[in-house]
Amino acid sequence: MPLPTLDDVKTYLNIRSTADDMELGDFLADAIEAVEDVIGPITSVSVTDTYDTHGARIVLDRTPVRSVESVQIQPWLGADPIDDTAAWEVNTTTGVLRRRVVGGSLPYYGPGSVFTVTYTAGRIDVPAPVSRAILMQVREMWRSQRGAQPVASQNADQMAPSYPGSYGFLSPAVMELLARHLPPPGVA
Repeated sequence: MPLPTLDDVKTYLNIRSTADDMELGDFLADAIEAVEDVIGPITSVSVTDTYDTHGARIVLDRTPVRSVESVQIQPWLGADPIDDTAAWEVNTTTGVLRRRVVGGSLPYYGPGSVFTVTYTAGRIDVPAPVSRAILMQVREMWRSQRGAQPVASQNADQMAPSYPGSYGFLSPAVMELLARHLPPPGVA
């Protein structure tokens, strides 16, 4: 499923006029960015990150990981950079990159080694609940812009579920849809 478009937003909100297209487009971009802040890249994005490490494990910054294109090592003693891509395996869900031990040793590691990893993160398809969550968040932003007042809960026993960390202005209903797409614990 593709990301929602401005036309999808207007259909969802039952808006036929073009008068608010620019504002709705901004709301859509903001909603997509807010959702990506919570669940990671929605569509494919190429990422190049640098890690200062001296181990055989790197946790990539963005998940889910679709593929790892290269792992370049700048050894700690100033030797020439090494292409070490073939020796690494990635867990696409957690973004943990591990080097297979070859011959009982881990070459090129030491304080000051720098690893440059180029990878593709994101999803092949946008899950339907994620698309719906984006549309719902745009609706919430649209309502607040129009002066709608929040309605007090009629039943204090029915509290919105809590989510770890801070998810900014995403509504509880949006977070409910995104819950199954959150990264695993400990993964940014």
